[in-house]
Amino acid sequence: MELLKKAFLSLSIFFLVQNVATSNIGGTRQDILQNQYGGYENLLIAISKAVPEDLSLVEKLKKHFQKASEVLLMATENQVYFSSITILIPNTWKLNSSWEVATKETFNTARVLIGPANRAWGDVPYTLQPGLCGIEGDYIHLTPDFITTTTTTQANPVLEKNIVKEFAHLKWGLFDEGVSVTDIKTPVFYSVGGFYQPTRCGNQPFYGRTISTNTKIQCDYSTIKTSEYCQFVPSYTSGGVSLLYAHQLSTIKKFCSEEDHNRDAPNRQNRICQEKSAWEVMTSLPDFATDYFSVRNAAGIITSSGPTFNVIQEPGALEDGETETTTETTTTEEVEDETPATIGCPQDVVCMALDVSGSMATQNRVTQMSDAVATYIHEYLRNGTAVGIVTFNSAATTLASMTVITNDQVRSNLASVLPQTAGGGTSITSGLNTCIEVCFD
Repeated sequence: MELLKKAFLSLSIFFLVQNVATSNIGGTRQDILQNQYGGYENLLIAISKAVPEDLSLVEKLKKHFQKASEVLLMATENQVYFSSITILIPNTWKLNSSWEVATKETFNTARVLIGPANRAWGDVPYTLQPGLCGIEGDYIHLTPDFITTTTTTQANPVLEKNIVKEFAHLKWGLFDEGVSVTDIKTPVFYSVGGFYQPTRCGNQPFYGRTISTNTKIQCDYSTIKTSEYCQFVPSYTSGGVSLLYAHQLSTIKKFCSEEDHNRDAPNRQNRICQEKSAWEVMTSLPDFATDYFSVRNAAGIITSSGPTFNVIQEPGALEDGETETTTETTTTEEVEDETPATIGCPQDVVCMALDVSGSMATQNRVTQMSDAVATYIHEYLRNGTAVGIVTFNSAATTLASMTVITNDQVRSNLASVLPQTAGGGTSITSGLNTCIEVCFD
């Protein structure tokens, strides 16, 4: 039996690696296709049921993604762009005769989700990106407030550059070159020759302010290397890179290449991609195996018209004036997955083995770990995921047997059992073996 379990676990890991290497998580979301001219097709944007009806949101999505296509084309040296986009409207909005009824498209399969802000990111766009370098992510999350209130201009299309940045995470498996909202590992500053400079991409200098997010005043040099609150806010650079670091600056329009990449910066892009620049990763992918600029020129194809949009709606929407016979409550949990309460087979299986040995009792480590795990449970795990929680010190303890996430209450229940104290020895083997047992229960 033990041999069978170990073989099954090895096979499961192999299966997950193979799946992640070729597509989004488990291949459950709709593939983004690329046509013979480099245009991305089949990009599905879905609006959550938690978003109140707002027809102007649909028009703004069209406007911003059309401009984002231009930004994408420029950022990739005239190689790729958005060719066709489908926007899925929830059936909680009134029936609109100008929209077709969706036949196979669902919120669960969309690659761009429009929904309320979540606890970890607020209105900041993010991409669920569990894979390795060069591997597709699962989906991009945008909020209605981000789409409708972000200041963006023709001269500096900040919103559209942010969309392209997230698309680079989603489609090409690139990572941030600065410090993102939930990144607790990347230092804001690092030392070069005894002098501290901000973690970034690009060899060119960046000018800005170093301020404390706690006091909102300037950090002096002596506190830069010791204070967790000191942040660098860039305001200007003469160079054009990088969209993965400071896309909000007007001069930033492109991704770092081999020539201008800062390989010394301790950021996620360098860490996960073995110090490769964005372009080095991109050119290793099938998306850039062809010189699409030359192909389009030879065929006389012009990309300036932007992508085509098809707006569809989930079945079951009511006409204006009709009333529902039953009342349904929509919650923000639907932002990440609108999954039925009964799930026959989990989409993903996760068992977390958490260290509560004596070393975790110092420097508030066990609390920080539990806070990070709680965020992971609340904001990153999809509905339909089976989750188990195990702690280990000298021995292992099961805090939560395998539980399928179906709603926010289940997430809260799982987060409520997370450890707050630590002590004892460190038997990692006990933790891993118990996780295997939990997975088989």
